[in-house]
Amino acid sequence: MKKSLFIYIVGCIFILIQNSIAINGATFAIYVGPGAWVDGVVAFENFLDWKGISHERVTPTDVNTYVLKDYYQAIFMPGGDAYYYKLYIDANGIQHIRDLVASGGGYFGTCAGAYFASDSIRWEGGKYDYPLDLFQGFSNGAIDSIAPWADYTMTPIHMNSNVAINQFSPGTMTSLYYGGQTFVPYPGVSVDTLFTWAAYYDSVGGIAFTYGSGRVILTGTHPEIDEDTDRDGTTFADSLNDVETDWNWLWTAMDWLLQKPLTTPQIWVNEFHYDDIGTDQNEMIEVVIPTLINNPADITITLYDGATGSAYASYNLSTFTAGNQQNGLQLYYRAISGIQDGPDGIAIDYQGTVQQFISYEGAFTATDGPASGQTSRDIGISESGNDTEGLSLQMMGNGTAWPDFTWNGPYAQTPGQVNSDGNTDQALPVTLRTFSARFQGNKVELTWETAAELNNLGFIVERRADSEPSFTTFGSYLTHPSLQGAGSSTEGHQYAFRDSSIVPGTTYTYRLSSVDYSGQIHRLQTASVHVPPFSTTSNSIPKQFFLAPNYPNPFNATTVITFGIPASNGPLPVQLILWDTRGKRVKRMLDQYMSPGTYTYSLSADQLGSGVYYLTLTAGSYSATRKIVLLK
Repeated sequence: MKKSLFIYIVGCIFILIQNSIAINGATFAIYVGPGAWVDGVVAFENFLDWKGISHERVTPTDVNTYVLKDYYQAIFMPGGDAYYYKLYIDANGIQHIRDLVASGGGYFGTCAGAYFASDSIRWEGGKYDYPLDLFQGFSNGAIDSIAPWADYTMTPIHMNSNVAINQFSPGTMTSLYYGGQTFVPYPGVSVDTLFTWAAYYDSVGGIAFTYGSGRVILTGTHPEIDEDTDRDGTTFADSLNDVETDWNWLWTAMDWLLQKPLTTPQIWVNEFHYDDIGTDQNEMIEVVIPTLINNPADITITLYDGATGSAYASYNLSTFTAGNQQNGLQLYYRAISGIQDGPDGIAIDYQGTVQQFISYEGAFTATDGPASGQTSRDIGISESGNDTEGLSLQMMGNGTAWPDFTWNGPYAQTPGQVNSDGNTDQALPVTLRTFSARFQGNKVELTWETAAELNNLGFIVERRADSEPSFTTFGSYLTHPSLQGAGSSTEGHQYAFRDSSIVPGTTYTYRLSSVDYSGQIHRLQTASVHVPPFSTTSNSIPKQFFLAPNYPNPFNATTVITFGIPASNGPLPVQLILWDTRGKRVKRMLDQYMSPGTYTYSLSADQLGSGVYYLTLTAGSYSATRKIVLLK
């Protein structure tokens, strides 16, 4: 098979890293051989640093030479070019990866790394066998209707709430799509579906399964890339605003992969007070949890004596008072007298699994209670007996998880409210849940959902065609009532806006912004969609499916294709594909849901050679093929 056929196996920029690397050992081996996507490598390394997991880069020589299970607990195969992985990892390396996982280790593959782990790949009409075979099934990509390769975009994914990995995740998330796949297991093969592509028939986009004594996670998305921040160490996709970071989900996913108790960085101690001048007054604790956890009784706060390591008090969160809710995070607080001076600690657990164990005035190891055997994390600051009453230690910063914040203070207490040093407030953003653009019929449907809104007057929608240098406004809350915001609300809201002034054959990018009561504009997110070069030819709906002969035929510049979809119960999935005489797919012209109607498609001869082609229309269960001839 020619190498050129494999160049398109992944949705990533192909950059070769060939430096020799010494083996020392760590929790994660990070593959950086030829074909590895540098941005994916760097972003995952930064995530592991954020979570506190050790890692080390490995080359093909390392993988082929060393018994990986003797040095690592898991391996990460990043996005990139799966063909080069196949080319440079030999039979010994394949066996080393299998042995690492089978003996109790983990394999995490994104995009190319997921293609590489599959038994076979189906890409743009071709089928290719791969040797690692962790996943007994095939990976099918790329998904042009989400983003034609080699474009990338944010896309909504539906999370499977029935798997433990997703227990702290919302029902729908947005994630970076860059040439990823659908996963199709062979008959009788059992895997857990992590999520499905909301924009592609809810087909499977992420899976988890066991292999021997180990575990495997494969995703068609790139959760390692944090699109709207600099913390991933890359600038890739920074123009896309994924306010809902994937790192919180990835935190729990890596717990599962490494066979550790499942935790989330979104449960944390946010503020507490234990010592002041004279007799201690107003002692208190405040915690933050995701609003997705609707039963506070599942969470317990345990106080520890650092001198003995034993628990001396315990409180269920159901006895706390609910404070403010900001953008998917809920604050709870309680006055607790008798919180001991340090070195002491606070553990917070969810259904018996410790999510955070912190201490003040020194670290220690717990000897009983939910944190038994664990060593506390010293917050690095403390209160003194000389502090005035009414102060507390507080987490400050901007984010949605405890590693995003740092301990500061003492400042004036803010029980049930976001923390403040008197000048700057703690920020718990994430107002936008999803934003998507989908072509349907002869219009683009924009839909978005907020998790919460604060002083929101409304939205502005801007548009830029692929031939235009900048965005222009075509929808505003000032002129369109449907774009008016909900003001301040702790509940989610859904919005929709339609763009009917579109030109067939054009790719549009839409930018969504919100405007607050002060008039300040906040850029939220972008979404792109390709409008196929066809249009509705009449308002009449045909009585039956048809694919008319193209005209002219033969043709030498353009030809018009007409087809019809009869009345049905709703939009149907439609594919219009051009094949050559050898059965190789030449062009995917349509791949989307379409409403009943009569449509035309203008096919250009650009980039096509003279000869005979076959055009196939598939609409639901209907299929038809026409022969067309191009003469240049």
